[in-house]
Amino acid sequence: MPTPTTVYTSRATNWPFLAIASGLAVPLIVMGLTAVEPERSLTGTLVVAGVIVVGIAMSTSLRVTAGTGGVTVRSGLLGLPRWTFPIDRIAHAEPAELAPWAMFGGIWWSSRDGLRITQRTGPALRLRLTDGRRVTLTVNEPDVAVTVLSDAIRARGEQHRS
Repeated sequence: MPTPTTVYTSRATNWPFLAIASGLAVPLIVMGLTAVEPERSLTGTLVVAGVIVVGIAMSTSLRVTAGTGGVTVRSGLLGLPRWTFPIDRIAHAEPAELAPWAMFGGIWWSSRDGLRITQRTGPALRLRLTDGRRVTLTVNEPDVAVTVLSDAIRARGEQHRS
């Protein structure tokens, strides 16, 4: 049974996306190096390579931390972009399953499903916020995250009553 100080952390990496992005980067860099104007090709190649590296670094992994303070989501190697959902704004947490079309992950929003911050298909954590918005996050063990958050939400309610 989780204690009031229990924290759940999950890291998901999108290996298929990383492999595809890396594979596509090589031809782009080769094309840049073989450009007609050699003096411009190095600069152009460095810019393209830099954009690719930053894009891959910011979109290949997702780290979700859930605890008494709420849920924090960090994306990529640098932890940016970052989202925070304080426990006071979380009304309910439940496990979810991401559909196969979510294989490559990303940041998605729809009026039906709300915000999705995902890396792959499979297990996920779905939050319903106090304002009615929904957030779905890729996690490895959603049942553990739900238990930790449910205990934190229950403890918050008991504090407000006393």
